[in-house]
Amino acid sequence: MMSGTFCQSFLRASLSLLCTIGLIFVMTEFRYSRRKCFLIIFFFFVAAMTINGIILYAAGLDVLFRYFLFTTTLPCVILLAVLAKDDIFKAQFNFWTQINLFFAIVILSYYGTQALGGGFYTELLLRLLLYGGVFLLYTRYLRKPFRLFAKSLETGWILISFVPALFCTVIISLVLFPTIFYERPQVLPTLGLVYLTMFGVYAVIFITFQRSYELTSARREAEFLGLQINLQKRQFDTQQQKMEVIRMYRHDMRHHIGIIIAFLQDGHPEKAEAYSRQIQSMIDETSYYQFCENYLVNTLVSLYTDLAMTKGITICSDLSIPRELFVEDTDLCVIFSNALENALNACSKLPASDERSIDLICRKYPDKLVIEISNSFNGQAEFNEEGLPVSHDEHHGIGTQSIAFIVKKYNGILHYKTENRLFTLQILLNH
Repeated sequence: MMSGTFCQSFLRASLSLLCTIGLIFVMTEFRYSRRKCFLIIFFFFVAAMTINGIILYAAGLDVLFRYFLFTTTLPCVILLAVLAKDDIFKAQFNFWTQINLFFAIVILSYYGTQALGGGFYTELLLRLLLYGGVFLLYTRYLRKPFRLFAKSLETGWILISFVPALFCTVIISLVLFPTIFYERPQVLPTLGLVYLTMFGVYAVIFITFQRSYELTSARREAEFLGLQINLQKRQFDTQQQKMEVIRMYRHDMRHHIGIIIAFLQDGHPEKAEAYSRQIQSMIDETSYYQFCENYLVNTLVSLYTDLAMTKGITICSDLSIPRELFVEDTDLCVIFSNALENALNACSKLPASDERSIDLICRKYPDKLVIEISNSFNGQAEFNEEGLPVSHDEHHGIGTQSIAFIVKKYNGILHYKTENRLFTLQILLNH
């Protein structure tokens, strides 16, 4: 291949590969830091373009296009599966979508250059403009809903991931076989129809995802509203009971004072002190808990503290949670109610003679929320391959899955551990 032609083809291929990888990068959530992933992808790009450059120089552009699947596409698929936090089907949906856009931009830039009567630099500029437009579209309008759907919707991705892959198969067969597309202009109407169909299917997928997300959100909001109403009712009932006890104490207070005075007059200060402590203990049971500024968390912890007291279980809470938090109320409710419920159930299974306690710690940092709940348990715990506790009781285990779902939503960390008959749940949520 002539050096001038080689350089132009190499620049086109490098620009297209770099921009396509950039679009994949924008739409992907990675399991490692973005800096680390950027370096890995950069070295992959250098290696891929070195191999592609050798093929281009030795055999030409047509041969490079035919071997591109093996030199670049498949290695990129494997790399994305390793680096992406999304499961393989979500990652592949993203990947094959960008490959389809790559072919669309190549075709549009080539025929745009022909229409303008330009040359190599015109084509290069058109590719940059098209990729820039797509990048702007992604960052401003498409990335947020796509990431939201990817986090919130767990079903249907297996089937959906095949849609862009099937379109890519059709597009490649039209673009590269039997010869490259610009040698067969008659294939343009078919390609246009394929892309119109593809964008129509994507619109249907987007609408379906949006409706599924709205239904899921509405169901969760309804469940949360029902739970919140129940919490309010339980708190109201508890406060009513405490107010009734306080009214009785106020009514009987003069009798209690009379008894204490009588003990003192008879020379029994130790009996007066013991009686005073008994009265103080009874009054303490009517006190209102104030664990933190966040109303929802305070209500939940208060209710479970009262419930624990009735079962002879001690809850020690150290909470530093502000009134306003980046975590949604529904998500806070799912985490605390399920975690405390599981902790109470574990403690309740222990004999009354054993130590039965729950320690709850929560801290709010500028861009993180850290939660740790430790409870006594019987020392028998089983975990699945994902590190989640396994329960063999009917209807149990759903709460741990709900917690895991919330943690994933906030790109957080979920960890369970057992040590010395102490079961600990650790959660970190990111803003």
